[in-house]
Amino acid sequence: MPPIQPIPAGVPAGEIARFAAGRQRAVHLAWNADGSEVYFASEGEGIRSLLVDTGMIRFVTGDKDDFSPAAGPATAANDIACLSDGQLMIMTADGTKKQGAGLGWQFSGCMWSPDGDSIVYTSTSLLSNRLGIHSVSSGSSRLLEWEKGSKASHLVWPSESDHFFVVADLKVSGRTFSSIMRGSSNENPSDVVTVPGTIDALTASRDGQVVYFISNKIIYSFDRKTGAQAIVADKAGDALALSPDGKWLLTNPAGVAVCPAEGGKLKQIVSAPGIEEVSWSMRDQIAVVTTFGGRAEVWAFRVDDSILE
Repeated sequence: MPPIQPIPAGVPAGEIARFAAGRQRAVHLAWNADGSEVYFASEGEGIRSLLVDTGMIRFVTGDKDDFSPAAGPATAANDIACLSDGQLMIMTADGTKKQGAGLGWQFSGCMWSPDGDSIVYTSTSLLSNRLGIHSVSSGSSRLLEWEKGSKASHLVWPSESDHFFVVADLKVSGRTFSSIMRGSSNENPSDVVTVPGTIDALTASRDGQVVYFISNKIIYSFDRKTGAQAIVADKAGDALALSPDGKWLLTNPAGVAVCPAEGGKLKQIVSAPGIEEVSWSMRDQIAVVTTFGGRAEVWAFRVDDSILE
């Protein structure tokens, strides 16, 4: 473990603090609601979190099969969900509960609703896929109507929206299409926009009115109000994050690059190989996961206008 490298607000913008995250890969970055802690799955070791004000790595779970942490929203700031050996594990102040996906099924993704009462999830079996909603308060789950056989991925539930977004991968006459769909706790998913090829990353504005996605190394935006689709930037990577104020987008082509959410050229702000995920906190701190020197690391740094513009 490298020496503790805290990154409080006084640390110069852009200065990177690096933390050992595991012997193999680290995946599934998830900032907590106030930006003081970022969760990740240390492959083969369980869920960990980085406390950015102290630089300490906290052990959250110890099961090697735990992955896909989802931090609770502001209304459930101390809660966390993750996937554990195919089950949905929910950790709250009332204790830890596990929910099975059904005989022959395994959970594959999860995301909290902004009110903290629901978790939307994806699950898979040998031949099919499901999408559902789990009520944290009642413990009940409900399956949503879903295109049989369609793979569901890239769950996003914006912090000020009643609706979540998910990508459905479809094959029609041998061709691959990706459909961004919108659903809620009481609505089955409906199509927002369908594009040829695959979608590698998805994010959305806080109110859910604009969705951003990467396909074929190009960042697109789709405005649900006007129906307009536009190219934001090209030469992107395969990860995407939106700044808390909705003005900037991050992606990972050979490092970390930023561009205005309204469109423009990418500006490289970190040049480094092996960066696999990017995430942006409410404190304007950015976390990335990378494999560096044969070990997984979490890099954290703060940004300001002098770096972004």
